[in-house]
Amino acid sequence: MWSILNTQDGSAGCHTPYEQLWINRERLLSSRKVNGLHVVEMSNEVDTENRQLTALRMRLGQQRTQVINKIKRILYKHNLQHSQPPKTFQTIDVARWLRDMPPSGIDRLDNG
Repeated sequence: MWSILNTQDGSAGCHTPYEQLWINRERLLSSRKVNGLHVVEMSNEVDTENRQLTALRMRLGQQRTQVINKIKRILYKHNLQHSQPPKTFQTIDVARWLRDMPPSGIDRLDNG
């Protein structure tokens, strides 16, 4: 389960992260480099905001795809894709066509 890490004396051993910290406690206290441990740096405020913005964009993209797939499923379920304007699904003509089409009562209640 644990990878082989270098101990303080240079020999290879199989230690948990807690054991690795205990073995290298003097090096950590004196701010020297510790072999076998990864250094984790806290991100600054700008990086944190950028990561949150990226996560939001990914989530919105996934939700957009889910909505498009739900609309397509409803169209296929009622065999309405043949009356759809030509070209691809995500066009202004198709959006106008969908807006003008009244949904049935069951599809209004359909969430999934």
